[in-house]
Amino acid sequence: MTERTVLDCRTFSFDLPGARALYGKLIDIWYSRPDSEPLLKPIFATVGVVPADLDWTRMTAVWDTVLTRAAQLGHLRQLAELLVEQTNTPALQGFFETLPSLGDLVVATGRGAFDSRLLAQRRPFLDRRNVRDSLTDLSTPTGARVLVVDGPRGSGRSHIWYLVSDGLARLVPKPPPPVRVQPSQWSGEAWGPLQLMTDIAQGLDWPVPEVDLQAQPDTHIRLLGRWFRTRAGNENEPRWLVIDDLDGAFVTDAGQRMAADIAYAAATAQAGPFRIVMLGFKGTLATDADAVAAREAIAYLDATALRDYFCELASEVGEQLTPDAADLIVAQAAGAPPYPVPLPFQQIGSGIGKLAEAYVGGAGGENG
Repeated sequence: MTERTVLDCRTFSFDLPGARALYGKLIDIWYSRPDSEPLLKPIFATVGVVPADLDWTRMTAVWDTVLTRAAQLGHLRQLAELLVEQTNTPALQGFFETLPSLGDLVVATGRGAFDSRLLAQRRPFLDRRNVRDSLTDLSTPTGARVLVVDGPRGSGRSHIWYLVSDGLARLVPKPPPPVRVQPSQWSGEAWGPLQLMTDIAQGLDWPVPEVDLQAQPDTHIRLLGRWFRTRAGNENEPRWLVIDDLDGAFVTDAGQRMAADIAYAAATAQAGPFRIVMLGFKGTLATDADAVAAREAIAYLDATALRDYFCELASEVGEQLTPDAADLIVAQAAGAPPYPVPLPFQQIGSGIGKLAEAYVGGAGGENG
């Protein structure tokens, strides 16, 4: 089996073994080569990088963008193969084979850091391909900085938190743990701007903001937004903030506008390296933020999604479930048909996770 190298990663980082050598070699070769553009443009286009988006006057910027984007798309190895096959560059002959193995390092390879189907503590995670892709995009330097996920209650919006947490733990370099804000876990009135920002500050180990408690909500939004941007701008590492329960039942209208202001700060590069995931948000983002924020809508998961989940697990370990075998596993997980929509995952989720772990382990595969 071919050893995994940086070419198999879905996130390009200089912390990965061989990444700096790869970057340096490509710049050394193409920095002053007169035929760089005509040779490289069709190759870049083939691996999904738009040549017109590149600053061809700065070869360091070209390769930084190309390696980042190709990794995000899972095309780094294809890029390497095309460079060898189509550019007649002796210095590349055999070079990619010298890149060091990643060994047991857990990185965003193959399916991607956010593509796990069995998360920590045997939590199953079904479907949500678009959400997974958007989270992968958020994890890259050039990707979006805000993701809004909406869907009906009971569709599994809050469960996305576990995918975020699990995926970030797989990234290299590993960012600080994400922070979750979930007003529904606290009794009392719906949260306004001050309650929301206070909980965010505590999660980030920041001092609690001090504002006039008697001030109007709009004043709180303005002052707390400025306070957040100042604090966030001092962060040096990527910080992920997941704000849940934004559908209006647990957060006031002013609280939603406070969340929108935080998203605006991140989307317009006024919040340092922050990434914001908003779950259930139904409000309006400012035009500048809305233009670059990622939005995904999710629906209820049914027995078909559960069936597909076990078929995907089987495929990952090199097996193929027959229709009868798939139906049998679904029945073991969810009981006999007919099945309700949505499936009661709060009741059956633990059983699904145990079945998935037993199946993957028995087949000799790896979790996730």
